[in-house]
Amino acid sequence: MATRRFHVPDVTPGRIRVQGAQAAHGLKALRLGVGEEVVVFDGNGAEATGKIAEIDREAFEIEVTSRSASSVKMRFSLTIATAIPKGERADWMIEKCAELGVTRLIPLACKRSQVYPGAAKLDRWLRKAVEAAKQSRQSTVMEIEQGCLIAELADQLSSSPLLLFGDGGAVQSMNEVLSNRPPEADCVICIGPEGGFDEGERERLRSHGSIPVCLSGTVLRVETAAVAAAAIWASWAR
Repeated sequence: MATRRFHVPDVTPGRIRVQGAQAAHGLKALRLGVGEEVVVFDGNGAEATGKIAEIDREAFEIEVTSRSASSVKMRFSLTIATAIPKGERADWMIEKCAELGVTRLIPLACKRSQVYPGAAKLDRWLRKAVEAAKQSRQSTVMEIEQGCLIAELADQLSSSPLLLFGDGGAVQSMNEVLSNRPPEADCVICIGPEGGFDEGERERLRSHGSIPVCLSGTVLRVETAAVAAAAIWASWAR
């Protein structure tokens, strides 16, 4: 059985205390006991291995035996700015993008958008990102930012080394663009809503240096396009 992993705010010298929902899962669902080995990570790339030294009703403490940097880390970072699909489709998108190592996800408000996530939904997605990091054995957690208008995003990200946007009518595929460029420090890809970006939005993105790319030979739903982009990037950046 793989060593169980838990997210904590800080990985510091000495004992590390795991509490809240993370501790409840370990003690009640997994029935961990004193002496069992676990891994804790802070979501920023640091992790520690240790054994459970003490348990109380709502928490447990770990005696650290070793510390290390992330064991699974992309060479470069990927930001996905995407329109948000409805309901559970959005939850699935968050989970899979996090598993694939996306660095940051920005909910994108477009002319054809139908979903505008509030604070409660963003908090739930962050919890899903933490669980995805645990499952995929990453020490970093995908950041989830506040929603952003596409006009604001284009202005903010115009200095990014590589800026792409999904466009079913694009001449080049994302694979082709990546394979024809040297490695970049950072990439941003924008994914539009059902029906895609309108012409004004596409023109704004192009004017800021964004390259239109297709992700598949078929028409993809929003969440599928975001995950496809993440998978293409993960394969290239490893």
